[in-house]
Amino acid sequence: MTRFWFPLLVLVASIPSVTLLLRGLVWGSDSFAFWSVSCGNVLYANSLSSPVWFVVAIQNIVNCNLIVLAFLMFLFYFLALLGLYFFGKNFVEKEVWRFPFYVALLTPLFFVEVLRFENDFFGWSLALIGLGVFSLALTKKSIILFALSGCCMLFSYQLWQPSIFFIVLAWFLVPISSLFKYVGVLVSLLSILLPKTSYVVGSFTNGIGLNSVAEEIPLVGLVFVLHILHLYKKIPFPLIYYGIFLLLLGALKSKYMFLAVPLLVLGVLLKQQKEGLSFKKTLFGVKEIPVLYVCLILGIGYFFMGLNMYPTTLDLNEMSYAIKLSQDQNVMLYNDWGDGWTFVSLGYDTNYKISYPNPDWNNLPKPFVAWSKEKIEGCVKVSKHIQQC
Repeated sequence: MTRFWFPLLVLVASIPSVTLLLRGLVWGSDSFAFWSVSCGNVLYANSLSSPVWFVVAIQNIVNCNLIVLAFLMFLFYFLALLGLYFFGKNFVEKEVWRFPFYVALLTPLFFVEVLRFENDFFGWSLALIGLGVFSLALTKKSIILFALSGCCMLFSYQLWQPSIFFIVLAWFLVPISSLFKYVGVLVSLLSILLPKTSYVVGSFTNGIGLNSVAEEIPLVGLVFVLHILHLYKKIPFPLIYYGIFLLLLGALKSKYMFLAVPLLVLGVLLKQQKEGLSFKKTLFGVKEIPVLYVCLILGIGYFFMGLNMYPTTLDLNEMSYAIKLSQDQNVMLYNDWGDGWTFVSLGYDTNYKISYPNPDWNNLPKPFVAWSKEKIEGCVKVSKHIQQC
């Protein structure tokens, strides 16, 4: 298997992109905003919270072409996993190829992140690419590679500022004492986060209360790493304390749990290589856990899961019907805010798209057409999500 690690990595990196192609559409609420802008709806460009150069790039390169987008996301993801391979070489002595493979498949978190067509994906993937190039630069003592890694990290931070949590991992590779490493990481994070205290606090409060966003709710992220969480103790020194910090960060804001996965997986891999991973009792005649084959099975599961994740093409067809229904009847169409950008991508300019609140269903002037997952009092259900009010 060791001889085939490179084509295996190509295969693993291609799973999310193939899923996107077979879905026939992007996934994630905000992804439809980026998709809409890439299709020429420049009116919404300012809503993307992304640098101008990135907006121009997706307009001119992606240009409403799902095949081009899938290839770009494959390329960035593959290079990010390759970056993890070179980073892992600093802590794993043998079979390092397993590291990016496990990161991609032991939990569904990276798979889901790669399905999102957002600045986030390109930001963190560039951070991991830069981390890998930095690892190579330290080995080869190359100024050109140092400069290249710095450029990757700079663009990464511009695209998605939480990429800093991956970027600072490079500091742990510098040959200085562990105390100075943590002081450097602490100073770096504080210098970036303190001037944005109100934004940081506001970011974490999104997961609290009746209007909480699913990916922001505390503790939810732990569900996806429960099967490997107990191996946090095996995260190698000096990364272990930073790994615990990232786990706590992900516990507070579930969207960030994927940031802890690489360090947690390092602990899993080192445990497997040094002590072995086994069941307490023989299961189906097997004592040693076949992690590699478990990952392959999980990868197949993620693929089929991705094909059926909301919204599907059937949901978009239903949304198109809702738009037509409102136009035919010459009435307003209102929607749950979480589906707003999807409606925008279909050509309907809804006001309910960026954040809460949902429409005040009970006080809207009737008649109107509603697209909602909740049952609205006094309305007749036309289809799965469409209601006539």
